[in-house]
Amino acid sequence: MSTQRFIRMVGLVLIGLALCPMELLEANSHETLLEAKAFELKGPAVNLEEQKLDFRYAPKRWQACIGLPDDPHKSIVGSDGGLYYDYGGGRFYDFNVRVVADLETKGNKSNIKQQLLDPKIPVVITEQQFGGLMLRQRAWARAPECQAVEQWSKRRLDYLWLELENRGTALQKGRIVLKVDSDKLLQVDQDMRRVYRAVEKGLFCMVSPKCVSYFPKTSEDDKPAKQILPQRLPSVRRNWGKPNIPCDERFRDILVGYNRPLTFTFPADAGKKYRVAFGLIESWHEDNGKRPLELHIEEQSVRKVDLIAEYGQHRPVVLSFVAEDEDGDGLLEMGVYQIANAEDKNTILTALWVFEAKDTPSDAQILLGQADSRALAIYEVNSRIQNPLRLYFAEKELEPGQKEQVLVGLYRGKEATASVLVEGAQQELDKAVRYWKEEVDLPFDQIQVPDPAVQSLLDSCIRNIYQARELRNGEPAFQVGPTCYRGTWAADGPFILEAVTYLGRGQEARAGLELQIEKDDGPGGVEFSKKSGLRLWMILRHWQLTGDRSWLEKMWPKVKFNVDKIIDYRRMTMDDPSQTNYGLMPIGFGDGGLGGRHREYTNVYWTLAGLKAATEIAEQLEEPIVSTWKAEFEDYWDYFEKARNRDKLRDQHGNDYVPVTMKGEQQQLPQRGAWAFLQSTYPGRIFELDDVLMQGTLEMLDANQREGLIFGTGWDPAGIWNYAGSFYGHAHLWLGHGRKAAAIFYAFGNHACPLLCWREEQNPRGEPDTYIGDMPHNWASAEFIRMVRHMLILERGVELHLLEGMPSAWSHAGDVIRLNDIPTSFGSMGMSVRVAEDGQSGWIRIMPPVRDRAERIVVHLEHFDHPVRSVRKEGRDILDRAVWTTVDKEIELTLDFE
Repeated sequence: MSTQRFIRMVGLVLIGLALCPMELLEANSHETLLEAKAFELKGPAVNLEEQKLDFRYAPKRWQACIGLPDDPHKSIVGSDGGLYYDYGGGRFYDFNVRVVADLETKGNKSNIKQQLLDPKIPVVITEQQFGGLMLRQRAWARAPECQAVEQWSKRRLDYLWLELENRGTALQKGRIVLKVDSDKLLQVDQDMRRVYRAVEKGLFCMVSPKCVSYFPKTSEDDKPAKQILPQRLPSVRRNWGKPNIPCDERFRDILVGYNRPLTFTFPADAGKKYRVAFGLIESWHEDNGKRPLELHIEEQSVRKVDLIAEYGQHRPVVLSFVAEDEDGDGLLEMGVYQIANAEDKNTILTALWVFEAKDTPSDAQILLGQADSRALAIYEVNSRIQNPLRLYFAEKELEPGQKEQVLVGLYRGKEATASVLVEGAQQELDKAVRYWKEEVDLPFDQIQVPDPAVQSLLDSCIRNIYQARELRNGEPAFQVGPTCYRGTWAADGPFILEAVTYLGRGQEARAGLELQIEKDDGPGGVEFSKKSGLRLWMILRHWQLTGDRSWLEKMWPKVKFNVDKIIDYRRMTMDDPSQTNYGLMPIGFGDGGLGGRHREYTNVYWTLAGLKAATEIAEQLEEPIVSTWKAEFEDYWDYFEKARNRDKLRDQHGNDYVPVTMKGEQQQLPQRGAWAFLQSTYPGRIFELDDVLMQGTLEMLDANQREGLIFGTGWDPAGIWNYAGSFYGHAHLWLGHGRKAAAIFYAFGNHACPLLCWREEQNPRGEPDTYIGDMPHNWASAEFIRMVRHMLILERGVELHLLEGMPSAWSHAGDVIRLNDIPTSFGSMGMSVRVAEDGQSGWIRIMPPVRDRAERIVVHLEHFDHPVRSVRKEGRDILDRAVWTTVDKEIELTLDFE
């Protein structure tokens, strides 16, 4: 510690003693000081987000996991109700398999509504109205029949329960359609109930009741059905079409022949008549004559069409013609050709249908996507690279109130063979609900808050963390997500493990921590030197929360190893004093929005924080090397202080801040890559609270907010990194800005989706959709848990602060907050806060930690909805007074409000 810092700390202590009541000095030194006070509100006070959680900033597209705890099968349900499988390189948001239900009927489609059956139970309910018909989908993972993951995972099965109900006042016909798109060929069994993987021969799904038809069909000898084949593969443009009337979703995509025709063939029976339908849309040109097309059948022109002149831009159209094999070669030849002298010679087509002439739907039905079940063959964008399968169930004419149901079982485990019967759908759902309620042991009872929306999101965070978790060699690996971040990561892991420990699962967290210290799935090496700092803080924090000295002693070699790494990394920079990173960290990868290799500060922030943590560990273990490490930290800080003052910039609002990259590097947005700075403020605690450049950098971030969070700090310069809101909120909380922290907390929560989870990054509402990272993202889940805990319980060195960031919305009449057996740096503690039904009084009950004595317990009263007039402990008013209290029994405070 520097002399300047020591003098400052002594001065603060003396001032505190002078201002305290005399009884403070006279009390028993073995007791703990208790102070209950409404402190002056500090920090930003304008443009604060409303303390209401309603998902106002939810992404337009989302997904959630329906898997079981420790489940190796990460089954995903999308916001369209579809089930998504086999992540990695597929065309359905990187999934290779999509299973989605639809309805063939008349009537306008409503928007899709989606929710969970219960925040603690991952049954996803999707509803959509089609005129008077409501299609309800319920998706869930089948309850396991045994406890061992390695056993039940082999027999894993997902269910999709489809229920069609007439909620109108008149008869209405409808047909349920199951759309399956896969990167592998699928084959329908003769029983019309089972679908197999054609090559692997495994069971893909089973339906009940049986479907009445399917597409593409197979012949009577079970050979593949006749298909439309391109004579040359067309190119594909997705989301090119912008249809301006209701139509089949196919009209959003097109097949393109660049400076050439699009030509196709279909195996035709001699003398048989067919009807060929061309689907077209023009969404590129605005003027007539730019791209006239000529439609051919059997090498003869059947129609010339100028889509803009005849129909207008963005207008989808179906043009159909009777056709037969004129030349007797066994093939029906079809094509879209350029017209000579056309300005644009690229040909386009949305889809091509072939029907039997005697069973031909209207062009309008084809346009609306209501005729696929009658088609002999279809060629479209998906036909080029996918194996589309459509299962058609019996068309039903439903009376008002009448229902029709289909149950789909999707086999995920290699040994899954359970039969699927629609009559047993409710029983299977009940079993799953019972499993989640009675057999799954998750720590839902640790934290209770009065805002039901926050409580639901909090419970879902806990469940999501365990759904993403997997077992490695029998030990739990707490993974970040189920898809692209399906692994453990150096920056994410420490905070996920801290959150799990707060929930009373310290032993599980320890197993995950020890696994991650040995190896994680993220970047590493000299360019990611911050990993050593993160690991050191992770060890320190776990010891603080568990108090297990013997474990800390066991980890001492890991501590020394990572400190040595940091020192070695520093030495690598000391050959050339002219370099801007001299004495700091080597050129590295910033992460969190900062790509490439730079002389940058994210590695510096976290290695400083890690070195600080290591000195605290060494002090606890009374290791002689502590003085050497402290000197190293002071030397490192001196180099850092000089560098950041050299590199500081001023933003357009007059805030002096430290950019993420050093002088001479590629300039970044001021707010870019701020994650490590925020974390070095808290929990790294490397800055004094009055550090001018730290404060200026935070104020710069305040000036770059959208929707209550930092805008452009992550990978997307025009996006919002959702859970970086927690880093941001924690920094404000650490500076004593509890009101601002609560506002950020609600903004963070409002970027979740209705299925109670987050994407890593998304754009603000009303802007083009861009999504980055996993979903559900469980660093976000962990950060939501951490924010709740720290707003209510926050360690400040040797002091324990309570309710410092409590949202005022949690202190209305009748509200109750309850925390049970929450680990802290001083041991586990409990607390409950209750406001009377009449709102005139309240109670705070504290079961203090007893493992290690906190020198002071500070109860913050400034965030209650009504000012506190008095605080009585054992009948005595202690408001604004510091009094001694024992820690071996519950502390009860009675509040009276103005």
